[in-house]
Amino acid sequence: MTTPENLTLETRQQRHERLAAAALAANGGGRSWASFKEQSLREVLECFRLAPRADLMNVDLQGDLQLTYRIDMPTPRWPTADGLTIGRGAVFHLVYFDEWRTAAPPGIGPVGVFHPLDIFHPNAKPALRGALCLGELPPGAAPKELLLMAYYLMALQDYTLDETDPHGVFNPLACEYFRLHPKYLPLCTAGLYEDWRPAGEP
Repeated sequence: MTTPENLTLETRQQRHERLAAAALAANGGGRSWASFKEQSLREVLECFRLAPRADLMNVDLQGDLQLTYRIDMPTPRWPTADGLTIGRGAVFHLVYFDEWRTAAPPGIGPVGVFHPLDIFHPNAKPALRGALCLGELPPGAAPKELLLMAYYLMALQDYTLDETDPHGVFNPLACEYFRLHPKYLPLCTAGLYEDWRPAGEP
């Protein structure tokens, strides 16, 4: 008989491995593309193993490589009269197409944000799956590298405050706001593999 006393809670790593196993069992496409997706997923899983603030929520390899994941981190949200609203986490969606293995992925499109919906960032457009502009990307940029770039962008360790920048400013209001309030740049200095706690928490 199963009782609350003998139930074993699934650890974060066990859940990641279960999600990966199910996705790999349905890994579609030609041999080369399927192999690339498998290797890319393993690189992301290793990244998450080293980053306890990151949590894989879903992975789909049937066609394109698609990852949904959450990172505990400061997120810039629409300001109020009291200053910038700083969230405590973001849910990202990363998609990677076969052709990007040899061509440069577009700066806009590979990574978006499901939550929060009111992102306030020069290079982010608040909307359902708010698009992030990662700038000019090299051909074959790996999914893991896109994941890291999106983290540094969201933490305002990377940003563009020049509305004329050809690589994509989505929110001119945010450009002006952060020029006037540089104390928010960056929101934190911690890398993805480093610890971060919200202000006021021990």
